Amino acid sequence: MAVIEITVVAEKDPELRKSTFKPNSPACKAIVDQVVKIIEKVDSDSILLIPCIKTIGNLARTFKAIGTRIIGPLVRLLDEREAEVTREASIALAKFTYTENYLHVVMPRPLYLHEDF
Repeated sequence: MAVIEITVVAEKDPELRKSTFKPNSPACKAIVDQVVKIIEKVDSDSILLIPCIKTIGNLARTFKAIGTRIIGPLVRLLDEREAEVTREASIALAKFTYTENYLHVVMPRPLYLHEDF
């Protein structure tokens, strides 16, 4: 998965993140939409599930506003039977609340208000 490798680097490199994953760009929207669709299917046997969860976590600092569209599927994965899926979902959600993320002040609110939480 080339996307996950790119997002790993983009998570650590602000310039790459800003230039490659502009929240309003059609390419970024397409990637996020596809990743969220895979996560929403919640097929823990899928070899794409863990990389997709990691990708969303890696892009946590990219989002200017966040809603249940991305948070909801991750929160639902906290109930997953497979420990690795639950662990990766927890890590991804935590990245939205890191103090380095400018959304960390407003991010906990959608988490706590989400019906599956």
